[in-house]
Amino acid sequence: MRTVDKIQEVLDSKNIRASKMMRDLGFSSGLFSQWKAGKQEVSLEKIVKIADYLECSVDYLLSRTDSPSPEVEGLDSDKRPTDDFKDLSAEQWQDLLKYVQFLRWQKKAS
Repeated sequence: MRTVDKIQEVLDSKNIRASKMMRDLGFSSGLFSQWKAGKQEVSLEKIVKIADYLECSVDYLLSRTDSPSPEVEGLDSDKRPTDDFKDLSAEQWQDLLKYVQFLRWQKKAS
């Protein structure tokens, strides 16, 4: 399932309109339609903000898990994994993504 479809699924389950979410997050009003039409991909930075807004995990929106809010061992119950990344700049996000890709490559190589 595409990320935008997963976002729509969560919006529907919470009875939230996409236009309200986009407005609340300060995103362009037509951006969600562009995602739905496949004209633009949802950036990771926006996925993180949307996950926080919808109170679900990024992995759930990326279809990497079936659980909207998986328990993460070792974290405080009232702290979300994404809380540590809220203030990253676009350049820092790129560095983080490169590091994640490296870790995935390293895992495959072993």
